[in-house]
Amino acid sequence: NRSGMLGRPVAMASFAANALATGLAVAPFRLVNIALHALCGLLAWRLVERVLRHDPALQSARSWLGPAIAVAWVLSPIHVSTVLYVVQRMAILSALFTLLALVAYLAGRVRLQEGKSHGWTLLFLVFPACTVLAALSKENGLLAPLFALAVEVGCFGFAQRRPPAIKVF
Repeated sequence: NRSGMLGRPVAMASFAANALATGLAVAPFRLVNIALHALCGLLAWRLVERVLRHDPALQSARSWLGPAIAVAWVLSPIHVSTVLYVVQRMAILSALFTLLALVAYLAGRVRLQEGKSHGWTLLFLVFPACTVLAALSKENGLLAPLFALAVEVGCFGFAQRRPPAIKVF
């Protein structure tokens, strides 16, 4: 594949697996895209819930804001072309792995702050692996570290004391 600088091998492998499993009919490819898009919605819900835990002003909205954002993500008209055009699986997979990276980052960050050492695994193994998979799906997955920085600043601010592992990260 000559798409993008990295060739998008994760997306290409997903197309190949889809073709091997179901043939070349368009409908099964679209169904996989829809399923991946729904999974992105669930990950968006999880990420929003984790972010809201760090804002006392939004605690009362936690019960409904996460699901509302997930539904808005899944039903947003802007996603129609991404979800229903088979080739746009590249964008869906990049979003999926970026969301996974951010959920892993926030979970690892919180665990390290609580003194639990297994947060290292999420920060230094899972986050980079998901970022690489996102980038190998579509190059905009390389933005995951910048999104993690935005989550760090937005949830934890600049003044708060950080665990040493977060400073290294």
